[in-house]
Amino acid sequence: MQHLSLEFSVAENVQSGDALVWLEVLDDVLAVSTVRAVEIVPDSIGQQWLEVVLGVSTALLQVLRIPIYDVVKIQSCLQKHGADKKWKAICERPDPSVVPSKVFEDVLKASFKLATWCATANPDASADRERFFNFIETDVRRPFVKITPRGKSTIEVLRVAHRLNIPYFSL
Repeated sequence: MQHLSLEFSVAENVQSGDALVWLEVLDDVLAVSTVRAVEIVPDSIGQQWLEVVLGVSTALLQVLRIPIYDVVKIQSCLQKHGADKKWKAICERPDPSVVPSKVFEDVLKASFKLATWCATANPDASADRERFFNFIETDVRRPFVKITPRGKSTIEVLRVAHRLNIPYFSL
């Protein structure tokens, strides 16, 4: 199992639950599984925020048709000594044969940016929805178009296989 060390900050006035509502706009099935993962109340606001961001990163990886169905697990998340809003964390990294390390790190950066915006945006406002989908198109889909598998149904077939615990591997 490979791990990723990262440092991050929690933005002011961020509501983690508000960011999760946007996952429903993107994908109902993913939203349900992510909300279940985050409902376990973490020890800290930093860990809670990281759980949300990792849920968003899972959604963005699925937008790229990468068969990742479980939110990345956090090994540790501690507040940086002497810094109110700064955190250090170690997370499991998805299998590099499924998600190349550089792709995961870039999607994670986009996830922090998108989750921060989502935490203060209104999912019922058409202008915010348009901005949400424009972000996904310009900051996620276009930069990774070369690694996106071409099959339209592959991600859904693998999602069902995952849900039914049927072994598979992505080609």
